[in-house]
Amino acid sequence: MKVNDCSDVSSQRAMMKMPLPAKARTQQVLLGSVGVLFVVVFSCVFYAAHTHQRMQQFQNDLTNIKASFQKRSADMENRFRRSVSQNNFVKKQIKHVVKRSPNESQGIHASTAPESNAGATYIRWGRRNCPEQDGTHLVYHGSAAGGHHTSTGGSTDIICLARNITYTQNGVHGGYIEGHQSASYLYGLEYRDSSWINALLDYSLTENIAVQFHSVPCAVCMVSERINQLMIPGRNECPRGWFLEYTGYMMSSGNSDKHGIRPLCVDDTPQVVPGTQGNQQGASLFMMETTCTSLLCEPVVAGREIRCVVCTI
Repeated sequence: MKVNDCSDVSSQRAMMKMPLPAKARTQQVLLGSVGVLFVVVFSCVFYAAHTHQRMQQFQNDLTNIKASFQKRSADMENRFRRSVSQNNFVKKQIKHVVKRSPNESQGIHASTAPESNAGATYIRWGRRNCPEQDGTHLVYHGSAAGGHHTSTGGSTDIICLARNITYTQNGVHGGYIEGHQSASYLYGLEYRDSSWINALLDYSLTENIAVQFHSVPCAVCMVSERINQLMIPGRNECPRGWFLEYTGYMMSSGNSDKHGIRPLCVDDTPQVVPGTQGNQQGASLFMMETTCTSLLCEPVVAGREIRCVVCTI
């Protein structure tokens, strides 16, 4: 190697070890600062955007909660107004106290509710009397009646037909016409289940040891200082704040009957209409049982009978 070449190499190495000029160092510092500033600004922007999104979501949640609260408040106010309106309406209807009369022996009973009290009415299916508790009064009792179990027409409702039917005069306004006019026929409602149901029913308070083929009685009851009544299928207890009137079983027409009837909550301490056991094949009443098809098998159990309860408030 030549001497000059060695000198050049030594010069280059010396230049590499020389410190950078002040201007170059300043540029490097500025570039580093800009990078750090960029990271900080980006982080702030990202955090601000995220915070804005969360605040927006929070505001939306508050708006939804406010709307839900206003709706519930309006619903509660409407319910309260309806309750007050019903209460006032019933108070206006009860203007006098009807005293007990000889009609009582014919199935018509007088209401002894105080003049100033409101009242709720319900039908106690399967009994001729009302529960023996304060404030409950028998309005009348009679027999359950509906369409024939083989009929394809007629009413699907079961009515509580008063025992003492009023007939006035033949062929006049408000009277009656003798004979069948091919109209809508009413038949007595009969218990149709065989003795297997006896294990489910309590006969200790009745005069019967079986109910099959007997006609079904009914009683219309009024409870003073109440404004509403409710029947709950599938339960034997009332919701909190409600008063229990009676418990029973859900019953309706037979599965193979042509004529369907609306389900009834029949008292689990049943009575019968005295003097009936004729198997007259009129309107039919059977226990209702659940099936596990379109009904969920939890908590429903296939083949079990359905309890019910009647409540007032």
